[in-house]
Amino acid sequence: MGLLSLGTPLSWDQARELAQEVRDHGIEQFLHIWDNTKDRKRDQLLWGDEIEYILISLDHQGRRARLSQRGHELLSLLQVEETESLERASRTGEKIELEALWRPEFGRYMIEGTPGHPYNSTVNDLVNVEANMKRRREIVSQLMNENEIILSVGSYPALGSGDFFDPPHKANGPFSRSMFLPDEVINPHPRFRTLAGNIRERRGAKVAINMPIFHDLNTPRPFVDPTIPYTRDLFPEDKEAREGAALPDHIYMDAMGFGMGCCCLQITLQAPNVDQARRLYDQLATVGAVMMSLSASSPVFRGYLADVDCRWNVISAAVDDRTREERGLEKLSKDRFVIPKSRYGTIDTFLGSSDGHFKPEYNDLELVYDKDIHQHLANNGIDDLMAKHVSHLFIRDPLVIFKELLEQDDSVSADHFENLQSTNWQNVRFKPPPPNSPIGWRVEFRPLEVQVTDFENAAFSVFTVLLARAILAFGDLNLYIPVTKMDINMERAHSRDAVLREKFFFRRNIYADDSSSEAGDSEAEEGQVAEMSANEIINGSPAFVGLIPIVEMYLDTVALSESVRRKIDSYIAFVRGRADGSLMTAAAWIRNFVRSHADYAFDSVVSAEINYDLVVALDDIAHGRRLAPELSLAMTRPYHAPKTYSWRQILPRMEGIRKQATTQFILAWQSSQTKSVQDFSWHETMGFVIVKRDDAARCMVLSPRVADILGDLGCTADASSVGNHPMLGAGRRNGKNCDDNGSGPDKDAAQTSWRPAHARFALRCEPPHLRIFSAQQLVTEIPECLRARRRLLKSKLNEDEMLLSITQFPLLGSATSTYIDGQGPTSGPLLRSQLLSDDCLHQIPPFALEIDGIIERRGSVPHTAVPVFHDKDTPWPFIDPELSPATLDFGTLRLPEAGSGSGSGGSRDRDSGYAMGAQSKSRSSSNGPANTAAMNGGQPANSFAHGRFMEVLQSDPPPVSSPLLDIPSGRNSILLDSPLFGVGSGGILRVTLCAADLDEARVLYDHLAPISAIMIALTAGTPIVRGYLTDRDSYWDVQCSAVDDRSAQERGFAPLTTAKGKLMKSRFGTIDNYLGPGPNSKDMSFNPEYNDMYYTYDSGANVKMMNAGVDKELSQHVSRLFIRDLHFATAKMLREKDDATGSRSNGQEHFKRFLGCNRQNVCLYPPNTRTRSGWEVEFMSLEVQLTDEENAAYITFIVLLSRVILSYRLNLYLPISMMDQNMARAQSVNAVKEQLFYFRRDLFSGQDGKQSGPGRISRGGNNSNWNESQGDAAGATTPERDAPHNQNLGIGSPDTAEYVELTINEILNGSPTHKVTGLLTIVLSYLPSMGLEYSAEQELRRQLVLIRRRASGKLCTLATWMRNFVQQHPDYRHDSVVSPKVNYDMLCTLNDIEEGRVAAPELLKVTLPTP
Repeated sequence: MGLLSLGTPLSWDQARELAQEVRDHGIEQFLHIWDNTKDRKRDQLLWGDEIEYILISLDHQGRRARLSQRGHELLSLLQVEETESLERASRTGEKIELEALWRPEFGRYMIEGTPGHPYNSTVNDLVNVEANMKRRREIVSQLMNENEIILSVGSYPALGSGDFFDPPHKANGPFSRSMFLPDEVINPHPRFRTLAGNIRERRGAKVAINMPIFHDLNTPRPFVDPTIPYTRDLFPEDKEAREGAALPDHIYMDAMGFGMGCCCLQITLQAPNVDQARRLYDQLATVGAVMMSLSASSPVFRGYLADVDCRWNVISAAVDDRTREERGLEKLSKDRFVIPKSRYGTIDTFLGSSDGHFKPEYNDLELVYDKDIHQHLANNGIDDLMAKHVSHLFIRDPLVIFKELLEQDDSVSADHFENLQSTNWQNVRFKPPPPNSPIGWRVEFRPLEVQVTDFENAAFSVFTVLLARAILAFGDLNLYIPVTKMDINMERAHSRDAVLREKFFFRRNIYADDSSSEAGDSEAEEGQVAEMSANEIINGSPAFVGLIPIVEMYLDTVALSESVRRKIDSYIAFVRGRADGSLMTAAAWIRNFVRSHADYAFDSVVSAEINYDLVVALDDIAHGRRLAPELSLAMTRPYHAPKTYSWRQILPRMEGIRKQATTQFILAWQSSQTKSVQDFSWHETMGFVIVKRDDAARCMVLSPRVADILGDLGCTADASSVGNHPMLGAGRRNGKNCDDNGSGPDKDAAQTSWRPAHARFALRCEPPHLRIFSAQQLVTEIPECLRARRRLLKSKLNEDEMLLSITQFPLLGSATSTYIDGQGPTSGPLLRSQLLSDDCLHQIPPFALEIDGIIERRGSVPHTAVPVFHDKDTPWPFIDPELSPATLDFGTLRLPEAGSGSGSGGSRDRDSGYAMGAQSKSRSSSNGPANTAAMNGGQPANSFAHGRFMEVLQSDPPPVSSPLLDIPSGRNSILLDSPLFGVGSGGILRVTLCAADLDEARVLYDHLAPISAIMIALTAGTPIVRGYLTDRDSYWDVQCSAVDDRSAQERGFAPLTTAKGKLMKSRFGTIDNYLGPGPNSKDMSFNPEYNDMYYTYDSGANVKMMNAGVDKELSQHVSRLFIRDLHFATAKMLREKDDATGSRSNGQEHFKRFLGCNRQNVCLYPPNTRTRSGWEVEFMSLEVQLTDEENAAYITFIVLLSRVILSYRLNLYLPISMMDQNMARAQSVNAVKEQLFYFRRDLFSGQDGKQSGPGRISRGGNNSNWNESQGDAAGATTPERDAPHNQNLGIGSPDTAEYVELTINEILNGSPTHKVTGLLTIVLSYLPSMGLEYSAEQELRRQLVLIRRRASGKLCTLATWMRNFVQQHPDYRHDSVVSPKVNYDMLCTLNDIEEGRVAAPELLKVTLPTP
């Protein structure tokens, strides 16, 4: 609080007569201070903080929280120690050592606490701040009653609303004359009530505070506050509300107490001298708005949600004592000035300093100042800028004058000066030294809102101090912007979610050479100022260094212990998280709490019950009883995530990143191409979804508690946990997973690597180590490890939560029902989705920036059309009721009709959005440029001369034909509009295989890819999207489309102008080319003609790799990855040199970023230097299954099939175009039974380079023209054979065809008719060679029988089971709509099946055949 003197306050009428006298003496006092201290130097860089608290009384039985008037009583007790210490010190001269000092505040329920003595100038002392803040809270708590708590929050939500004060009083006091606040809420010190009364009397009316209402779903429009007593006639000012003071669509407040009853965090810094204090004053003023947006904590006023997040404007209006003349509403007659601002606001003029950075054009506001005072100051040696600053303060009247303090010796007193100084409340305050005091020149930083926890308050305090130290240490820093831009910034900082939504004016080049432009060159100076986000200002961008990097540079110049630096880094990481949006502001957290409360009616009203629960929750957070990791890093383990830059920020350096990634791959290839790993190892990756059930309402929603659950598991929910990889050999002996403390499934589960997913309701897990291949392990440990892991995870759930392993929550994005607990409004700034709330997104940088990068790079939100399942009462045509198809930019075409092969018009790439032809044998034998490309393995002979991006075939793909133009209309489709629908929002199942060397990895990559479609069909489990039954059973193409970041030019929808080339597929899809065997491999089964599809690659990277010795197929595969942009990059990546001839990184971060953003059905990874693993292949083409038994079976099959492929050298090659058609067919309804898939007839052929057959066989009829891009337009949609057609193919008989169309049953279990040996049959024949005991082999066979029966159709897929359940449900209306009740019953039943309470023989029953 400002000046606090004791005595008899004068009434306003008395004070007005003495105002000029106080001003005159105040100026003389300032001149004495200036003369005595202007040359003072070398003061220590001391500093301190002030935190304001509120005391609350809780009625737990009645669920009420009220402000307690005992704050003043507690203050008296708290000051006893200080009073006694001062008396003792005056007698004995001993030094006073106090832990804290306590001061009164405006509210009777408020207490201000400061450290007992200033913090010293060493950086090491910064680590003591949080401990002191905690101690202050403890000291107050010791004096409170049992039902009392103390909170640090910007504004008390219920102040002035209903029964908010304990004990209750009526709002009829003569000082405030408020309709809502009794005078009893004011501190009884005479200064405060006089201040409230004199502001009202000087103004000639009550203050009028109007904050915009937050318009929620049910908030009336216009909003007219029904709680305002418009008819009250107790005081003359009561008429003001009904005469227009209370604005519609605003929250009206009418007393000083609403503003000065708010709480803040203030930092006071002592400078070495007056010049350095002036520098601090000017430079810190420019960052005030940004810091306020980071610390926002005030979204509720007088029991209503406001459309602002900060208290600043409330206080500004609450102390606005300007008369109508001073506000410019009437002509000046009695008053001296028209004053543009309240006494509480941003500074109006800079002070300048000797650093040479200040220019007159920065003070671009027409300053109002007392010219007589200015002249008097100038005549006494005060420079112009300082004279204008002081004379501007003195245009105000003193508001409180104490009779006893009128007569003063101006040479030794500063009371009159402080009377005016302390009632000018600005974002920074310049504070001269008190007379005859060791205290020096100071600057008070005032914009920060107080935070809920001591960690947060300490973090903002420490960061502010470090920034101030950096400003003083680095004299070339120049943060100046025009004063008018500062005013705009402060207004923007108030708005809801300003830290994420708003742009702030800030200086572009803070190291600019000021001598380059002459003073007064406003045009040149204007170019130095740009609009930036809070993230860019705080964390930096490629175009701006950022305040945190400046602070870190300063810290690098200071000798710090590791523990001190680690603590400071945690504070900096917190500020970084607030700026980049990975951590919520307190205002956002409070708003979300209110809007997710069960009693909230979405009408903007914060009821007494909601307020009680909110206050209790905030108190629990402050004391660590409730975790809120989305609010503060103190709720989790220390956060050390690297600073990250968005796609738009790194775009100028993308080419350099590509070059570095190319270099990193070459280094990895050179160092490990001959690397051999002794053991074949592997690991699985699984994902789960957390849901919350409401049994009374029979509904199910997603539970966004993953961060809390990860905390309970001892893991972090931050960027440091993303992308963890199992360690090789960690905790392993003799091929078993164990350590010195024990082994087995429970230990494996306890050591599991848990990590968050993109969505707040999904999480991922991997084993702590790579699993060394062991048949015994597959038999016993894997199923038990999966069960133990699930048991552990379930133990962390609440009673009303369930754990599901499903690919997608059926109601995600439903507009007719709530789909996530605490669901907020859609169309948020992060997802920009009309269907998904930002509450869904886990807002840590890698996830948020990936979503943002997809949208920004594409130029629009990707939209996906999923065909609806037409039941008997489904409307025709079906039009999505939630999204307007006419306004959508579609990223994909609808999938080809089931069984239609490639569809009409050619081999259509599902993701590219236009038709294209396939390169095949007949094309390769033709004349022209295509022949050159084909003979060179898909690489045009002259591709290097055509720029970085080069399409394999030189002719452009055919234009979009008119029939296809009708496809993206959205008719008969369910529409999705966010990348989150496709990435990180559901369960997953993946298997990663670590090969012995690169050659083995290439074999696995090539031969696992063709079975992807078969495994997708077998594991299909997603027939419901957004609450509708779809005409698909799998989710693959939704994932492909949702992350499709290609621009319109790259998709072929617009002519190429800025894009370098057309890209045929999304980032998520099937592979574009096989790797083939390595140069030293003896496997000759590969034929370049298998790579028969268009693909685009980075020719520059390709040349560089081939020059380094990388073979053509591998080089083109890797350079194909580099045609994509990264969506984000870390600061570490950007600091490394772009030029490969410069400093080269031995790491793999650049390359791995490109790998991570290209998700295909199989992925190749180089050896991991950290985990010491070999070359790896990740199999992505599985949908997670309901039970651990099913997941274990599919994991076992993939691992065993990989071993068989390597042991038997199977040949599973298919042309890429066939693989794409298979993937399209695999997603259709009941594909296992109803679809045919291209497959290789002879799996043991071609190892000597010779093919056993000249062509392929289609069951759809004569297809001799297929190679001319006609596709299988007449293809059959059922497995029925047509022998006459087969006889007329002209390319070979069924016995000699290289490829045949088979059912999944025939592919896995074999086909005597087509002489096809089934994959499962081959795997089973491999088991005896493993040397298993009979019981172990039988158990392994039992696992595989589940897959055999699923393939034969004797067991249904999860998708079929779900579809049948919905269609048989009594509440289902056969209109394709899955209601919340149907969804609830279905998921509960699935949970019962998983836990063994309900049998599902059609899904799981497995019996071994009799030996």
